[in-house]
Amino acid sequence: MYSDDLHNYAQPNKVNILEEEQADAIPLPPETPSKELLAKKSKIHVQQEAVTNQDLMNAITALTKTCESTANSLASLASKFIAQNTIVEKLSSSLESLGSEYGNAFQKVDLLKKERTALRKENTSLKSRCSDMERYRKRWNLRIAGIPKVDVEDIKKKVIDLCSEISPDIAGKLNVSVALYTD
Repeated sequence: MYSDDLHNYAQPNKVNILEEEQADAIPLPPETPSKELLAKKSKIHVQQEAVTNQDLMNAITALTKTCESTANSLASLASKFIAQNTIVEKLSSSLESLGSEYGNAFQKVDLLKKERTALRKENTSLKSRCSDMERYRKRWNLRIAGIPKVDVEDIKKKVIDLCSEISPDIAGKLNVSVALYTD
């Protein structure tokens, strides 16, 4: 039916050809009826009964009672609204005061954090200085072992005598330079 030298994409669509052949076989829809055949709707007239003065008075009385009950309900709602509005205003002012207190507390916390940081630095510095002072004080400390301990003794004199025996030329300076610290 088709030549073989055409590619598939260039060949006519077989489905479209079938649809065209079947389109002739599908019957046409029936014709739309004309407007003349449609029936016109007519308005229905209802006859009203005569209304008496008593009926009007009863209706006015019922309407008045309804209006009064509605007015009472509105007055009740208005008083409730005013009460709720007062509560909302109080809550709003409380919330504002809590907000300002929160802000103040937050500022105090910030100040305390800064103070704590400063105190930590100062504490570290003081510990370092104390350690340096102890090292400096202990740098010249000398422990002498082998001298018997006596309850009442002049330790300074014993140290000066010992140092004078070791180095006789500094014996005169030892009186000033020897200081004793007892633990």
